[in-house]
Amino acid sequence: MFEDIVKRKSTTYDIKTQCPHCKSTNITLFVIQGIMNDKRKQEAYCRMCTKRWYIVHDKDMNGAFIQYI
Repeated sequence: MFEDIVKRKSTTYDIKTQCPHCKSTNITLFVIQGIMNDKRKQEAYCRMCTKRWYIVHDKDMNGAFIQYI
């Protein structure tokens, strides 16, 4: 029973704290920029795979999505 728990891996990731490419938590979040219609845009940078992307969301983090640079 314990082996089943260890073998099971989660395929989801946290959009705010993990890299969508390598799933690392070693990322840097930059200043949030306000854009139109109450949306926010925040740049993120992964220090493991050196990728950059934007996290676009509203002030409550509802409907957040990733926009690649």
